[in-house]
Amino acid sequence: KPPIAVTEVYIDGQLTETDRLPMHFQGRRHEIAWNYQLQEKEHKILLKRTDSETGGTCYLQEMLIYAGK
Repeated sequence: KPPIAVTEVYIDGQLTETDRLPMHFQGRRHEIAWNYQLQEKEHKILLKRTDSETGGTCYLQEMLIYAGK
């Protein structure tokens, strides 16, 4: 069974979701999180891995920011 990383997503200090991310290359989730309903202002985003037994490394390579303007 492939390992699973557990990740919490916080937006402006509020926990918005907890995700179980399979690490196997055929079943992994490429987008860790998304939220299209945010107000257009600055936000603080925190991604926190909560599993301690899985090992491996997570890399954030890019972030897409959409605006209505």
